[in-house]
Amino acid sequence: MRVTAWTELDEATQELSWQVLDHAVDSLAGGGPLTPFAVVVQRGEKTLHRFADETLEEGVAAARAFLGGHPGAEAAALAYDGYLTREGVRTDAVYVEVHRRGRPTAGCLAQRYAPGAPPELIGNATDCGDLPPLLGKAGPPTGTAAPRKRWLFRR
Repeated sequence: MRVTAWTELDEATQELSWQVLDHAVDSLAGGGPLTPFAVVVQRGEKTLHRFADETLEEGVAAARAFLGGHPGAEAAALAYDGYLTREGVRTDAVYVEVHRRGRPTAGCLAQRYAPGAPPELIGNATDCGDLPPLLGKAGPPTGTAAPRKRWLFRR
């Protein structure tokens, strides 16, 4: 098995990434675009923050800035819509980056799908390799975050 930032994460943080991926895929069921969102784990509680902006890229950048300036977070995940090219074929994909404070890199999962209501999943989630950490970056939060809400995952 290939060793990546995701495979090196503790079980709780890996579980967070699966929960966030499930929520992101469920969010696509209405056929609309996925609004980038972050889940922050602080003192054992998970909260969801959405980042609606003019463009997807601006929403993802706002989420990254928010997470980078979130000193109390123990772990965090960032979900957004994108594309994944495999064997020369470009498909829609949901990406989830996940990071545990203190780790040098973030892990990443991508799930390909065919748009629709509900979307049709293509294959299994893919480990995207190592990414820069989400937590611990300098800089104040920017962008538009929806009001903070307590978020409980369903099993």
